Amino acid sequence: MSSNRDPKVWLSDILDSIQEIEDTIESVEAGSFTQNHILINAVSYALLKITEATKHLIQSDIELPSDEPWTDIYNLGNQLRHNYFGLNHERIWHIATQDLSSLRATCEALLKKLES
Repeated sequence: MSSNRDPKVWLSDILDSIQEIEDTIESVEAGSFTQNHILINAVSYALLKITEATKHLIQSDIELPSDEPWTDIYNLGNQLRHNYFGLNHERIWHIATQDLSSLRATCEALLKKLES
């Protein structure tokens, strides 16, 4: 089901969730993260919000830049929703520390383009 919500709002939601993740893991080391269920749950929930917003962007009529794996981002949500006891904490850490900077830059550029 597609939303009538403006795609700019979904992009802002993604950017806000990325910031939440960055704030949550600031000054945290990988070993500490993978052993801390509170941090894992907080980051996983923010990632889940990103995947939900991504789903709506995919369903919208805007042209998404091909440099981001939008379908893979959306599919991560299914793993977070249905495989919570089997989540790979190292993978969550990798996504949070390595993959989100590119997504942030892409969403910021797309938001700027849509606002002009």
